[in-house]
Amino acid sequence: MLRSLYDKVSSTVDAQSVGREMFQSNALTQQELQSIQSKHSEPVKAAEQLLNIVMKQSDNVYSCFLDALKKTGHEDVFEVIVSDSCKLKGMYSTMSLLAFIPLFSFLLAYVLRGITAKSWSVSADMAGMVHSVSG
Repeated sequence: MLRSLYDKVSSTVDAQSVGREMFQSNALTQQELQSIQSKHSEPVKAAEQLLNIVMKQSDNVYSCFLDALKKTGHEDVFEVIVSDSCKLKGMYSTMSLLAFIPLFSFLLAYVLRGITAKSWSVSADMAGMVHSVSG
């Protein structure tokens, strides 16, 4: 479902106008806008670039993206995103769901690093106990 939503948005959104609107709202940097504008002869790639930028940003940038869709005459795309997002998970937006993936990965890495560090610590403590008992 996410892939079909991504495909629909990337094939119908005018990334140039949405990107300019987002830049004017301070949701995109000059560099990000230029990366979108550099693909002006390839509208689907420009839209994919815009979506990739938005997916890596905060919820505020995502909200600005939704506002920019409405302001640039992409109400139909806005409706598809909002309705498909609600189908995915209650009131959560697609971007909010996607935002949990890196967070989950980070937390998993943190926990595993902590477990690894603790197991090394426990192993060292046990080695110290074994050494003190035997020594």
